[in-house]
Amino acid sequence: MKRFLGSLVILLGILWVALLFRLVGLNWDDYSRLHPDERFMNGIVERIGEERRLTDRARERCPDPASHHQYFNTSCSVLNPSNIDDGSYVYGTLPLFIVRGVAQNLALLNPWNLEDPNLWTHYDTIHLVGRFSNAVADTLSALLIFLMGWRLFSVRHGLLAAALYAAAVLPIQLSHFWTVDTMSHLFFLVAFYAAVEVSRNNRPWWYVLFGLALGAALASRVNLAPTAILLPLAAWLYLDRHRVPGAGGGWHWHYLPFIGATLWGGILLYSTPWVIDHAPLLPDTPLSDAQANDLRPVALIMVLGLGGVAILLPLAALRGPEHAPWRGWWLRALSTIALCFGAAALSVVSFRVFQPYAFAGPTFADWDLNPEWVREIQEVSEKKPLPHRWLAALRAVVRAHALRLRLV
Repeated sequence: MKRFLGSLVILLGILWVALLFRLVGLNWDDYSRLHPDERFMNGIVERIGEERRLTDRARERCPDPASHHQYFNTSCSVLNPSNIDDGSYVYGTLPLFIVRGVAQNLALLNPWNLEDPNLWTHYDTIHLVGRFSNAVADTLSALLIFLMGWRLFSVRHGLLAAALYAAAVLPIQLSHFWTVDTMSHLFFLVAFYAAVEVSRNNRPWWYVLFGLALGAALASRVNLAPTAILLPLAAWLYLDRHRVPGAGGGWHWHYLPFIGATLWGGILLYSTPWVIDHAPLLPDTPLSDAQANDLRPVALIMVLGLGGVAILLPLAALRGPEHAPWRGWWLRALSTIALCFGAAALSVVSFRVFQPYAFAGPTFADWDLNPEWVREIQEVSEKKPLPHRWLAALRAVVRAHALRLRLV
């Protein structure tokens, strides 16, 4: 108990120092807002949520005032940055919503008894709310780093990692700017921590946390999509740690059902009509609708049939009492695969809620991608030389499979 209390006191001290480093000099530029991204974010977060800020184009599209306050109505919502600014907005909307919510609550509570509490939502001061929110978010990041160090190694390792992060220069600097980097980093670390827990105990609620955190991270910065690979890697580490005794450390043919189910699930997910019709990287194919409808049943039989062969044949080989331990491992692996796909689906729902204007709307049930959002993301991608090459390579791979995808 004494050791626990001592570690807790040290951790609280580290977090206090981390928060102090990130709050000191919060108004370091004396309201001048030297960071160009911060000035841009300031102008957006000040105007969202206010009906009088709607552009003329948005008012023409949506003459009904009630539609301006419909959260998922992309064309009309006052929370959509594109409806209150004629320029492009390629950052995530979740940090905007968080800072705007904090500012409005400060104006409502007025803890410092300002003469005009709405000052917290004004352009001249709302960047301080954003910086404060980033400072708190980065302090929580230090806590997550402690948790990961503790779970992977020991309490001492976790405390050391948290202390090093608390005093690291770059996170302290980024916390003094109102940009989306710090908050997106927090959601990334939440997903990372959930993956660490999956690799250790494989509990379902860690998959739920990973899915929610991944969606929140994507709703902050869409280029955090590679974070998704952490979950299957963590799941594989767990399964590998709980392999059948005597299986050895190398390849074993009993892994075939696991690989077959994973590939089959991936193909089914990748070949859904929503992905085919709405993924921005998929090129058009020369097939007419009539041809696609004629060939669709054949394609479905091929996908489902190949998937069944990939899973059922190796499972048939597991019959017999000598393979009983492998059957238990396979059932555990099958549940793990299902949890991974469940987390993937939950991350999409989370992204849908936190970044609603990546979709066309006007309701939650409408999942068509917003063409304007897709265009803005593609324009930004083309300005980056290396990601542009990756995007071109991905397009080439998609073109190679476009015919098959169009049939399913």
